[in-house]
Amino acid sequence: MHRPRSLNLIYRFYLAAVLWWMKFILLSAAFVLMLGGFCVDDTYLVYIGAGAAFSGIFLAILQLLVANRARCPLCLTPVLASKTCSKHRKAKTLFGSYRARVSLFIIFKKQFHCPYCNEPTQLRLKNFAR
Repeated sequence: MHRPRSLNLIYRFYLAAVLWWMKFILLSAAFVLMLGGFCVDDTYLVYIGAGAAFSGIFLAILQLLVANRARCPLCLTPVLASKTCSKHRKAKTLFGSYRARVSLFIIFKKQFHCPYCNEPTQLRLKNFAR
């Protein structure tokens, strides 16, 4: 099991994972609010949905910036960023998304399997002294 060498990298993984889910929730809520506002002809709901959409877009940009710096310690590929690299044949998904599974594992289990090299990484600092 691999471990990151710096505490900063661990914080980046957590922040990128939380931002990924917040972005997903905000954009989904914005879609529902705007659709409901258009159906019942309520401009207030549409404005709230538009505000949630702009917040979700801001979080998506912020998540992209943070996720590009959160790299797997072994293969150095950004785990929570959208890459067109081929995934490992044994990599698993959650609802069809590799990043959803990785981010849930980072948040709740404090470890993850890289979807590109399929190596486990534990989010604890690496011990240099033996």
